[in-house]
Formats: sequence, C-alpha cells, structure tokens
Amino acid sequence: MKTGYIFDSNILIPYLLRNFELRKLRDYLLKGVYLNELVLTETLNYIQNRYPSSYSILCQQQVEDNQNIFQILEISPEIRSRGWQIRQKYADNKLAYTDAIILAQAQFYSLTILTQDQAMLSSGIANGFNPLI
Repeated sequence: MKTGYIFDSNILIPYLLRNFELRKLRDYLLKGVYLNELVLTETLNYIQNRYPSSYSILCQQQVEDNQNIFQILEISPEIRSRGWQIRQKYADNKLAYTDAIILAQAQFYSLTILTQDQAMLSSGIANGFNPLI
C-alpha cells in the first residue's frame, strides 16, 4: 500500500508552469506525489501545443530531476482492467479514460486524488479534492 497523492494533469500543468503559489502544494509534495504515464503525456502534450516547445522540455526535465517527489505509476493490466470497469460504470459522467485510470490507481494504492475536475469531485467517484482553492 502506498500513501500520498496522485496528481491529475489539471494540477500538474499549473504546478510545472508555476501558475500558482508553490506553497499551496508544498505539504502534498512532501508526503509523496504520484503520476501515471497518461497524466504525464497529457501534461507535456498540452504544454507543447500551447507554449514554445522548449517549455515542454523544461517541464519534462523538472519531473525527471525530481523523481524523489514525483513517482511514476505504471499502468498494469490489472489497473487497465479496473479503469475500463470504472469508465463503463460511470459512462453517464463522461469520464475520460485518463480519469478512470487515475481513479483505479487511487483505489488500488489508497491514494488521494488532487484534481480541479469538478465533475469527478462532485460525482462522489473520487476520494480527492482541489488543493488550489
């Protein structure tokens, strides 16, 4: 069992771009932050498509240089299967595949999701909250 937090891309993007005060996330970062490959891919692609490409490389470097803070969770066949089940169960919520995988990992590893996704939070699906408000 792991403890800590799993970041959604809508938390990781502003963190990497320093769009909010770092102290709002300091306590979470000290307790352990997990990402998955999909969130990291979404984040780097989002930044690359909206900013000079050098920003995406710098953000990637931040994650690589801080592997003691950011731990990447692989998507195992079991997590993938759980994600598919979650996505089907909550199809009415238009749950994105990436969000379903985050939920599956959070449940499997007992992690708290940090997200700004109000649909995910208000649906009662996620054990999580928005740390930026």
